[in-house]
Amino acid sequence: MKYAIIDVGSNTIRMNVYAVDDGNIKEIFSRKNVAGLSSYLEKGILTPRGIKKLTKTLNSYKSMAELIQVQEILPFATASIRNATNQKEILDRVTEETGLKLELLPGEIEAYYGYLGLTMNTDVEKSGLVFDIGGGSTELIRFEKDKITDAISLPIGSLNTFTLQLAALTPTESEMQTVRTMVRDALDDAGVPKNKKYPVMYGIGGTARACGNVCQDFFGLESNRIIPIDKMRSLIRHVTTGDNRALRTLLQIVPERVHTLSPGMLIMDALCERFDAKEIQVGKKGVRDGYILHIAQEKGLIK
Repeated sequence: MKYAIIDVGSNTIRMNVYAVDDGNIKEIFSRKNVAGLSSYLEKGILTPRGIKKLTKTLNSYKSMAELIQVQEILPFATASIRNATNQKEILDRVTEETGLKLELLPGEIEAYYGYLGLTMNTDVEKSGLVFDIGGGSTELIRFEKDKITDAISLPIGSLNTFTLQLAALTPTESEMQTVRTMVRDALDDAGVPKNKKYPVMYGIGGTARACGNVCQDFFGLESNRIIPIDKMRSLIRHVTTGDNRALRTLLQIVPERVHTLSPGMLIMDALCERFDAKEIQVGKKGVRDGYILHIAQEKGLIK
């Protein structure tokens, strides 16, 4: 059986198509649209232009999924719609204009699916922390002895930080300090303990993958899945001081993230500082993979 999972995020709208057969899940198709929905938020309201962009993208993905002959199309939204005050209008418009029912994922459930996705193909320690920095929020999952102990959503993401806190593509020293303070305060407000230390943290999602890809190219690292913290901090310094080679690398490797990677890395840096991390391991799978795993288990297609 084939399922299309559509992930409506603040920065991108992605569709993955999975084949679920004989107890196995295999991704067979993927598409990405850098829609930047959070840039269409005005005083908390997703504008008509933003809603139109959403429904147009969903209809495009629906047509692709039907050509692939999927059995079910399952769209869900994260912070892009969670942060909007006109949620009901958005969900109603999506149903009216696409025939799809858009599921609104709470931040904690999004974090849980992220953990499921990570553990599908990444060996993790018995205890640790997983983060997923999206465009409009950051999800944290703490686990002990292979069991989730906390799933937390912080209202800080790479795109809304760029939009609200940065005056230009690269942040000033003052703006960098503001972002770090925002993250520390958000962690405190969420009741995250200050005495927890995780030498290795696990990153999923586009920000972590983009940072891994850029670090590998810029520093000549063997892998894009292991980010030494000192290399990430060096990259931040190169980018924020306007180093031409660093900026060219961003444009070559992740042109669609040239405006969001700096704030995303600042959020990563603040998390690493809080938990005294020395290394980030980047997972290949994330929320969409965890979502299909959960669906397949619910339907009894896999154990």
